[in-house]
Formats: sequence, C-alpha cells, structure tokens
Amino acid sequence: MNKLKTISLTLLITLSLPSLADDFSVVLNQRKLSQETLVIAAQEIPPYFFTVNEQVQGFFYEVAHDVCEQEKLKCAFFTLPFRRALHYITSGKVHITLPMGKSDNRLEVMDFSEPVLNTGYVFFGHREYISTISNITNLYGAVGVHSKSSTENKLRQIIRDQKLKIEIEQETDVIQVFEKLTKKRYQYIFMNKEIVSTWQKDSQKRKEQYMTLLNFLSPIQYHIAYTKNFSSDLTAKNIEIFKKGLNKYLKTKKFQKRLEAN
Repeated sequence: MNKLKTISLTLLITLSLPSLADDFSVVLNQRKLSQETLVIAAQEIPPYFFTVNEQVQGFFYEVAHDVCEQEKLKCAFFTLPFRRALHYITSGKVHITLPMGKSDNRLEVMDFSEPVLNTGYVFFGHREYISTISNITNLYGAVGVHSKSSTENKLRQIIRDQKLKIEIEQETDVIQVFEKLTKKRYQYIFMNKEIVSTWQKDSQKRKEQYMTLLNFLSPIQYHIAYTKNFSSDLTAKNIEIFKKGLNKYLKTKKFQKRLEAN
C-alpha cells in the first residue's frame, strides 16, 4: 500500500495511554487543536490503520485522509487501543472511528456510513491442527477472538447456528490474539481475513506454520462510524460535511483505485 506524505491539514499522534480516563483530554489540550478539527482515532490494525516510523498508513486512513482533503476539513489522526477508542467516541472526544462493524449496541451511540469495504472472517491457526479439519463442524477446543467486537458477535452467531462445541477465549485486542496463538494458548483464532493475511506475510515462518481453514468465509461489511455526542455545533457541522463528502468520495475513481490496491 502506498505511503501518504503528511500534509498541513492532517496531524498524526500515536498514543500509548495509561488507565486514566481523562488522559486523552490532556493530550488534546496539549496539542491545542482548533475547535474545527475533526478527531479521528482507531486501533493499530494492519492493513487498515497503523503506523510505521510514526507515519500513519492503511486503507481506512487513506479513505478518511482523502475525504478530509477533498472537503478541506482539518483532521487529526490518533491511534488508540480499541476499547479506549470506543470509550472516547461514546463521550464525544473522538468524532470518527474506523473501520467499524455495525451492531445494535453501537447504533445507540454512533452513526454509520454506507459500507466502505466488504470483507470476511476466517478460522486461522496452526497448520498441524487446521489441516486436519475438513468442515467447521469438526472444530473443537478453544478459539481466540478479539472481544467486545463485531468479530466476537459474528463468532457467537456462527456457534449458535452451527451448534459448534468450541469455547471462546476473549482477548482485549488483535495483537493479544496473535500473541496467544503463537504461544499455543489455543490452536486457532477467528479473525478478519485481511488482518490474518497481513500478519502471515510478515515472515516465511508464519507462512509455513499457519494456515486458514479452507472453504469457509463469513462475510462482514466495514463502515466509518461517527459519534452522536457532539461537543459543539461546529463539530456537528463538520461531521455532516465529512459524511456527505464520504458519500461523494465512494463513487470516485480514486476510491476504486484504493479499493483495488487494498
């Protein structure tokens, strides 16, 4: 994926926040962002939104960056742990987060864009285990999953529908899921196919040791989500400009090129 050069309308701040709930407010005050700046935050989740050498990259970053540039909006980009990003978009300190799957509880505190990306979830794990499984009904034991997410919701639905006898191991973020997989805390995980592919491509050893369960894909649509808790009329106005700008952008050739490169 092509790197984007930093432009004057876009700021990037990578945060590793401690547990205090108001730390993000302190950071925002220190940055002295103007009231018209839209705060866009998401977890580190390659290939969608991540940093390399303090430069933000990823498909959803590029989409949001393009819309900000198109609509001449001031936008500040942050990386936050997943649960912290959800907390701050609920409180209104974060205005936009991405990518995000729809769920009933999220609809109570967020608005959602039209689908930006159609993708899917897979079962992925140690080759010596996955290679013995011919169908998801043969899965057994513990499965790792990013908890309190659309991924976990989808997995629970599959377990109910297929009457699977597997146990969910909840992890707080995607990184922990992969760490526990490599330590053999469990033999397999349930995760977005592109996140899995990006992780596996990082090393030849991973390609040799892990594989995706064949002939299974659970579809999911990813959106951009907006807070419903506006700090000011100006924030509400700029979010509306972003929303309409995104709708226009999704019909452009530029977006199609981004999609093809993803």
